Amino acid sequence: MEELEALLKKMPERRVLLQLPDGLKHKVEEFVELFRKYNKEVIVDVDPSYGACDVRINEMRAVGAEAIVHVGHAPMFDLPNVYYVEWRRPADVEKVRRALEELSSKGRVCLATAVNFRWMLEELEGMENVVVGGGSWRIPLRGVVLGCDTTACNVDADLNAFVGDGHFHPLAIEINTGRPTYRISPDGKVERVSYERFLRRRLALVGSVDGKRVGIIVSSKIGQNRNPLAQELAREARKRGYEVNLYVSDYMDPLYLLGLPDDFFVYTGCPRVPLDDWERYEKPLLTPEEFLYKLGLLKKYSIGWITALRRSGSGASRPG
Repeated sequence: MEELEALLKKMPERRVLLQLPDGLKHKVEEFVELFRKYNKEVIVDVDPSYGACDVRINEMRAVGAEAIVHVGHAPMFDLPNVYYVEWRRPADVEKVRRALEELSSKGRVCLATAVNFRWMLEELEGMENVVVGGGSWRIPLRGVVLGCDTTACNVDADLNAFVGDGHFHPLAIEINTGRPTYRISPDGKVERVSYERFLRRRLALVGSVDGKRVGIIVSSKIGQNRNPLAQELAREARKRGYEVNLYVSDYMDPLYLLGLPDDFFVYTGCPRVPLDDWERYEKPLLTPEEFLYKLGLLKKYSIGWITALRRSGSGASRPG
């Protein structure tokens, strides 16, 4: 709470919208109490907070808030009256170091992590046979990856090591780099992750998609809005005889697509939606990269933001 308290001491705005990731919502009373300590009127946004790409500007305006405090993620955009507070998660650095030493005996290791553990990188990146890559405009922090942006792993290495929890980040790292990938838990446990089964399943889904009616969905979230890419996908699809409908949505749910006439959909927002939740959808839901692959415009399957951006030649959509 130290970083948040330091912010509250100096920020001039009084009425504030607070965005918390789901993993911190059980501490909401503690957060509200701290805001009140510094004479702030706080309104808590209960929508899921999907990352730095999901800043609730409309909700801020709806409740008359003067600012947003966005907890748990690093800044993606320089937005007025939006304050980001990273949330440092604990980890056993010495156990992680020993795990890295073991992996580095196999070859040159690309080390990456999520923003909550980036505090460890300064202590680890000087290790022999360990390399840390730079970031991109979406995540300009060295060694930090998103599930939609693994630019920090575009380095010369033999294998990858991701420090953190979950599968979404190491999944994207392994598929985008084509290198063996290991996940190191915060307490130093090492797991070789392999997503061959996932890849086979997604390629089978892409290959099985039939029909010539496609619905292309644009996300209205400020950091997920790729309307120029959606327009390019629509143009390329129409050239190949597809009938295209364009849709827009803030939050995605299978119920929203019921009754629509399309044979399948392409979601241009967060790739986690089609990749994690695909079984919930009645009709196939593809990522832009998967659709480009199906159209023959990408030769290699990939996950994330950067590949499709390069295809479109657009910064879609980088605010400000």
